Amino acid sequence: MAATIRYAIAKAIAQSGGVQREHVLPLIQRSKTADFSIPTARLLPLQSCRKNEGVSSQVLPAVTAALESDTRSLLDSSKYTVHRNKHNQVLVDINPLYLATVVLQPATVQKCTTLPVVGTRQRCRKIVLEFSSPNIAKPFHAGHLRSTIIGGFLARLHTFFGHEVVTTNYLGDWGKQFGLLGIGFDRFGNEAALQENAIQHLFDVYVKANAEATADYNQIHEQARSFFRNLENGSAHETNMWKKFRKLSIEAYNRTYEKLSIRFDHVDGESMYGVTAARIADEFQQHPQVLIEDNGATVADLGALGRTVLQKQDGTTVYLTRDIAAAEDRMRRHEFDDMIYVAGAPQDLHFKQLFALLHLRGHSWAQSCHHVNFGSVQGMSTRRGNVVFLDDILNEATQRMLEIGDRGNLHCNRSAEERLRTAAAIGLSAVVFQDLKSKRIKGYTFDWGRMLQAEGDTGPFVQYTHARLKSIERVTGTHINSTCDLTPLVSSPEAAAVISWLSREDEVLEQSLADMEPAHVVHYLFKLCRLVSRALPSLRVKDMPTHIAEPRMLLFHCSRQSIARCLQILGLPPLEQV
Repeated sequence: MAATIRYAIAKAIAQSGGVQREHVLPLIQRSKTADFSIPTARLLPLQSCRKNEGVSSQVLPAVTAALESDTRSLLDSSKYTVHRNKHNQVLVDINPLYLATVVLQPATVQKCTTLPVVGTRQRCRKIVLEFSSPNIAKPFHAGHLRSTIIGGFLARLHTFFGHEVVTTNYLGDWGKQFGLLGIGFDRFGNEAALQENAIQHLFDVYVKANAEATADYNQIHEQARSFFRNLENGSAHETNMWKKFRKLSIEAYNRTYEKLSIRFDHVDGESMYGVTAARIADEFQQHPQVLIEDNGATVADLGALGRTVLQKQDGTTVYLTRDIAAAEDRMRRHEFDDMIYVAGAPQDLHFKQLFALLHLRGHSWAQSCHHVNFGSVQGMSTRRGNVVFLDDILNEATQRMLEIGDRGNLHCNRSAEERLRTAAAIGLSAVVFQDLKSKRIKGYTFDWGRMLQAEGDTGPFVQYTHARLKSIERVTGTHINSTCDLTPLVSSPEAAAVISWLSREDEVLEQSLADMEPAHVVHYLFKLCRLVSRALPSLRVKDMPTHIAEPRMLLFHCSRQSIARCLQILGLPPLEQV
């Protein structure tokens, strides 16, 4: 509710005269000495006043009057206090009992207020979101793991806020590397191995073909280029091989995506845009910033972004030109408001060049294309070795959690199927939380031991906290009464801390949306779970009088709901038993 309260205060100030709510909203900040602070000095340019003291003396009564005259119950004078400190800041404190009511009994508040709820304060936008995008000829590596996890989070978060999201998996299924895979399969391929494990076998073939290319670079790479030219020209042998590799790879990827609860609306690929990309390269030749080099390659000079190839000297298309064709096709198909690409920071220049070339082609919507980047992962390995496939990571996380559960005797009286399902969910939580706990632009070192711990800032700790709260609901027999008297609760410092942090959920989600940053949600969960764990010993529910037990039960129930909601946005199933 914190974001909702900020919106209401901003509107009250705007109504007091002379300022726009959109200008005031960023000025209303959290404060160490109050729930919210408003630096009146920063309202100066908004109110066209010269002297800070003049603004202070005008703004304070104006804000107070606006708050006191507002008909919404949130802004009733019995529910807040407004004062000014020596730094000319307007400070707003929310009455603890009312804050508890807003956070724990929202249905009660909604009956007497028209405050907007989270997700309703902005126009619904149509967003095309490209993420994951593995290359068929290469392993589904750590970068694809990050892209998949971050992309899935952004898809769910935008949907939560009411936006229409079109998810796209743009496969790297074209280019000379596919030619290398093709000639490699002719030499080293095995049909039975391909059917058994397509991703692993194609990777093994690709590695062997690369080793041959190292020994005889010119001959092997010329054969790869020839294979790809034949593929672009529709040769039956090359096309049939490509179709089979693509089909088997997609089936294998889908099994992995199922474990991550990832669904794509469209599975596209570079292969869709070869002909269109060639036409685009020809059209670019008329542009003054594009030239034909002596070797016949088509090159664009993008100034500070450097020179980049649009078409190779042999006439084959390149990744960048196919990306232009894909972007134009998506605008035709979806008429999007925004298009977001989730890809690693090493591709920063590629996307800057892509957006610049779209602009050169006269597309004003190029400014609505965004690259959400992320850092790299170091030290990722499994017991099978250092070449890591995403499926191996998920399987090993599950196996390690099974072993931890068996050592701790956590799986007694549970079926093998239940044990496996729980271990898979906790293992996935461990992987996802380790990936998202740092800001996405930062890289991190993959650490099996740290990520699987049940204590501290880890995915298992969050899942255990959720399950513990669910257990309290099951075993105490206390009714969850959403209209109970909260007065006994707010006198507890531990309860007040949980309530205050719960009030920030919508604020955190909105900031995550603005920054495209999942780490905000992860750290909200970590702190909420720590505060709940701290509160549980002093806020006993079982065997307590009803007027004490019910508000405590409601606090823990709302805490569990918040944890579950955020886990689901992160793509994780909230566990009720571990």
